[in-house]
Amino acid sequence: MAVQIAVLDAGTSSLRASLVDETLRIRAVHQTPTPYLASRPGESTFDPDELARRARELLEAVAADTRVDGVAITNQRASAVLFDRNERRALAPGIGWDDARTAARCLALNAAGIPTSPSESATKFEALLTAANVTSAAHVGTIDAWLLCALTREGEASTDPTNAAVTGLTDATATAWDPERLRIFGLDEARLVPILPSIGPRAHVALGGRDVPVLVVIGDQQAAHAGHRATTKLTIGTSAVADAWLGLSTPPVERRGPEGTFPVVLVDHDRSAFGLEAFWPSAGTTVRWLGDLGIVGDADATEHLARRASGAVPTVVPTLSGAGAPLWDFGARGVIRNIRSTTGRAEIAAGVLEGLAHVGATLLDALWSACRAVTGAHVSREVGLDGRAGHNPVVAGLLATLLDESIELSSSPEATTLGAARLALGLSRQELPRGRRVHPGTHAPTTTHAAWLEALAASQGAVPALSALRF
Repeated sequence: MAVQIAVLDAGTSSLRASLVDETLRIRAVHQTPTPYLASRPGESTFDPDELARRARELLEAVAADTRVDGVAITNQRASAVLFDRNERRALAPGIGWDDARTAARCLALNAAGIPTSPSESATKFEALLTAANVTSAAHVGTIDAWLLCALTREGEASTDPTNAAVTGLTDATATAWDPERLRIFGLDEARLVPILPSIGPRAHVALGGRDVPVLVVIGDQQAAHAGHRATTKLTIGTSAVADAWLGLSTPPVERRGPEGTFPVVLVDHDRSAFGLEAFWPSAGTTVRWLGDLGIVGDADATEHLARRASGAVPTVVPTLSGAGAPLWDFGARGVIRNIRSTTGRAEIAAGVLEGLAHVGATLLDALWSACRAVTGAHVSREVGLDGRAGHNPVVAGLLATLLDESIELSSSPEATTLGAARLALGLSRQELPRGRRVHPGTHAPTTTHAAWLEALAASQGAVPALSALRF
């Protein structure tokens, strides 16, 4: 009898449950928006209880007409939840990974010689525990920990190294909490959850009248990495993230490496190992901004609008929430150059998509350079591309041209789903369905990469207090 996996993907923009069979074909998808709450500028707040309720409904919908043999959970990393383990309820609104409310605290820590980023969980955990009236059963954790508590029969919250590593609170192996880092943030280890391997049964979800084991718990970027045949991947989704497998048993750098990259725990079906990651805060959010302005009706319409561009396409730098690798300037803000009388809606859409391709090229150049620096060896330039924005034909074509390399798209834009299912099924990378290859020359950029990098430099320092953050 064929084995089927239900993959729950708690992403930044949406919550999705998919049914994946043993050939790694996605057979069904049920989706709903991530339940965000109204919050002030610079903040990102969500409802953990509603998130768990919707997650259960989606999993039940997947299992309604078929048998599910296992569950895999993948999630946006570093977001923080305060919850009561015994009562299985949230004690405060959750704080998203992209929330910047603790920037002042991070600045103070940086001034004291303690590198800390507001995109890590540490100061978010600290803020939640300080603001709430907590009980002895109160725990802080990332979204995976909360979902395990809320959805499983056992209710035992835990996390895995891929999620724990981006909290800013683990030791170098990412398999244990670091007592010194906990002391800095005033966190009692008893308030945190155990760190268990990413792969292996750990709890059960009641689906279709059966207790179905949770077989995989993994961060979304690591799941996406596992969803490619290539061992270097670029995701252009809400944010943009590039990851390269180096196969190292220890981190290649202690914290921040060359070109603004960071050590990252990556997972394959038979082992975990360290690689490097390059990150950019705003990608698909820039496309969503076009919708907010009324320039496009929805994200899917952006490609068609951009193809109609016949006038002056502007140079767009998508630093709406700061710049990532290699610059790392939280205070950088978006730049649009070269607007002319012939620039209209189509040209602005085309400029945004081209800007995303330039971001992808910048991240991959930084990642490849950093890999060479830490290993002293040539790194393969074979790359897999996923994410809704990454699968936009205009973005993918422009990126291939900028890199002067062919790119293999994942067989589905949701490589997170494919990767999490592959790990749950114990399959190798070579058993993934092949995706379409995109070759250089299919699209030509209006702005050279050198000119785009010059515009990127002009985006720096727009918010000096945030630009002062170093980590």
